[in-house]
Amino acid sequence: MTSLNQGLSDDEIILLNRFLIEANAGAKHQKDICWIDGYLCAINASLKPIPLSEWLEGIKGEGFEFASFYQGKTMMMLLMRFYDHINETIRKKTYIPIYEGYEFEASPHLELAARWAKGYLLGTVIIGEELFEVKEVNVALMPIAINAGVIPDKDLEKEISRAEMVDKIPKAVLAIAEFRDMFIERFRTQND
Repeated sequence: MTSLNQGLSDDEIILLNRFLIEANAGAKHQKDICWIDGYLCAINASLKPIPLSEWLEGIKGEGFEFASFYQGKTMMMLLMRFYDHINETIRKKTYIPIYEGYEFEASPHLELAARWAKGYLLGTVIIGEELFEVKEVNVALMPIAINAGVIPDKDLEKEISRAEMVDKIPKAVLAIAEFRDMFIERFRTQND
């Protein structure tokens, strides 16, 4: 397995991935490490802190309970470290989606990117921000929406391919983070 610095070791990523899949068995959308990476990137885009209890509900399957205190503690520690790493790499403008450096199961790259994008879009629902009503942010969000299947392949312009849009996801995440930072700074200066 190729090792990107995702804040977790390869073994921890495998453990967290297995947990996410088991916690959401039978769910409409598969939630795995790619999905959670996208989801946490969206949570990062929030203009205000989102309490852990709120974003955790989007991760766990309905009615899910940890098997033990130890499992709960371990998974929460892994999720928080992963989230912190995502925040740090976005801040440093070095973010790379996890699907770029790891192979999970025999899933094709586009399928992993689609799971990531679906996680991101659900995260935007959790944060429910006016940030996503800004035209420039919506333009930046386009590669993510396309890969989540919001825009069907048949409706894409001939010169746009889903694969090309996958390559634009890291830049989209960083662009949205820049808009978020701009909004926060503008709010600060208006209230000083």
